[in-house]
Amino acid sequence: MCGIFGYIGNTKKKVALMTNKALCELEYRGYDSWGIAAESDKKMFSVKAVGKISLASTSALQGIEGNVAIGHSRWATHGGVTEANAHPHFNGAHTIAVVHNGIVENHDAIKSFLCEKLGNAFDGLFCSETDTEVIPHLIDYFITHEKKTFEAAFVEAGRMLEGRYAVVAMKIGEPYLLAMRDGSPLVIGKGNHEYFLASDVPAFLLHTRTVLYPGDREYLKISADTMLLRNLDTAKKVDREWTTVTWDKGSATKEGYPHYMLKEIMEQSLSLDKAIRQEDAKLAEFAKIMKDSEHLFFIGCGTAAKMAKLGELYVARIAGRLAHAYVGSEFKVYEQFLNKKSTIVAVSQSGETADVLEGLRVADAMNARILALLNVVGSSIDRMSKKTLFINAGPEIAVASTKAATAQIAVLMLIAYALAGKLAEGKHLMRGVVKDIKTWLTPDVSYDIQKIVVKLAKKNDLYIIGRGLSAPIAHEAAIKIQEVSYIHAEGFPGGELKHGPIALIEHGTPVIALIPNDETKRDMESNTMELRSRGAYVIGIAPENSRLFDEWIPVPDLGPASPIASIIPIQLLAYHLAVLRGNDPDKPRNLAKSVTVK
Repeated sequence: MCGIFGYIGNTKKKVALMTNKALCELEYRGYDSWGIAAESDKKMFSVKAVGKISLASTSALQGIEGNVAIGHSRWATHGGVTEANAHPHFNGAHTIAVVHNGIVENHDAIKSFLCEKLGNAFDGLFCSETDTEVIPHLIDYFITHEKKTFEAAFVEAGRMLEGRYAVVAMKIGEPYLLAMRDGSPLVIGKGNHEYFLASDVPAFLLHTRTVLYPGDREYLKISADTMLLRNLDTAKKVDREWTTVTWDKGSATKEGYPHYMLKEIMEQSLSLDKAIRQEDAKLAEFAKIMKDSEHLFFIGCGTAAKMAKLGELYVARIAGRLAHAYVGSEFKVYEQFLNKKSTIVAVSQSGETADVLEGLRVADAMNARILALLNVVGSSIDRMSKKTLFINAGPEIAVASTKAATAQIAVLMLIAYALAGKLAEGKHLMRGVVKDIKTWLTPDVSYDIQKIVVKLAKKNDLYIIGRGLSAPIAHEAAIKIQEVSYIHAEGFPGGELKHGPIALIEHGTPVIALIPNDETKRDMESNTMELRSRGAYVIGIAPENSRLFDEWIPVPDLGPASPIASIIPIQLLAYHLAVLRGNDPDKPRNLAKSVTVK
């Protein structure tokens, strides 16, 4: 959530325009307002606006030249969606600018501190309703009243902040940027006599591929030619390695597709192929830690929570091991069952999911071992984990997860086969899956689904049922449809129909039935017959057609990988529903790509 960008170099550039373009690259993270601050001719230039960055006039930005700037795309948490609440925020003299991702949980206490210290000068100081605005005023207090340097004031302010945050600050006349993080994402890019700071790599990928990820409670002082990284609490110097981003800009562009979501759906044979190219030794190490555990847990949020549930099922079915899957935000209650013999497998696309991180902190406090399945190297969850496997899906720009979800399924299957001592069998199976998906997933599939979507576009409710491995996919299908079409959708196990949901079925109610060729097929056909007898409009997603279906979406028979075949048509259906209903499938309302606040 929210996008941060910062730049500093040794030559003058059109820094405001550069920052505007960088924020456009971060639009997928979700935002409702934006702003830019830059030093130009020894003065603070700033602009703020509500709404889309891409709709902003660039004429006001074109003539702003300098060598330092910061920018921000805001997702409202404290305070409404207004220009006053948009970042950057400033001190009273408008000489210090701050952008911030996260929440200052003790902002009221800091305001009370400033009120006590400043007396009458505190009145009228704050211009917004945000928690963020305490930061520039706090820095300014330490500079003005305690005679600290900009860096020392920034560090002192950082030590007072409570909560998860990433902060970047600049001050007129100072030839450096300051930044710090604790729990929220921040990545540094190194160019030729210039540095970039951002919430995510796409913001500066056109300029550099050399990146560094600061750790929690670390701060940076960055000039055009040097970067110094220190521990925020001890001020001790920290050494971290620079790494190279391997994916190219084309992976983060639409490449001719009308939307990122459609592009990311249609490239899943490629992303699956990359996902299964895991080193045998790393899979074996990952599985050994799981095997040596007495208690095994999977945790995730949103789509990743449904994939975590699949992880539980795969481990049970393929490896014969008992595991439990939980939503990250609800995991703390189980801390009493954690110890050094427990292992938690965290599933996350971004590696920055706040609720998962909270669960991992609970696990870490109980000395449990932490493993992770991620898409982002160097992320917070990666750094907390004993071992990490990466799904290698490349950047996923659309908010609704598609290719990352199926890549997670693929690697979770390989983990289960490794745990069972049958990794070669698992890899052979998955290579066949990739070939089948590549043959099947063509524009014709998308075209056929569009015909069905026309009949669903004006529906208010939609239900999805599945059993066994398809039950978590039914829940994930509901998320996809909710996220981008804004149609009320619910997914549940087929066996739960007669325990309540069937009361909602009437003539014409659309229901999607997931019926792979597995042990659940006969029971699912019985459930589908129950639906038909009550007038439901049944859409079957299955390798074989049936007289029970009003509409049939054929999918390849992938055996235990059937969840991959089942979810891709739902992704396409959700996408086309969004487009037909006039929604933006890449940036659905009220949602963000990386949920970094609790």
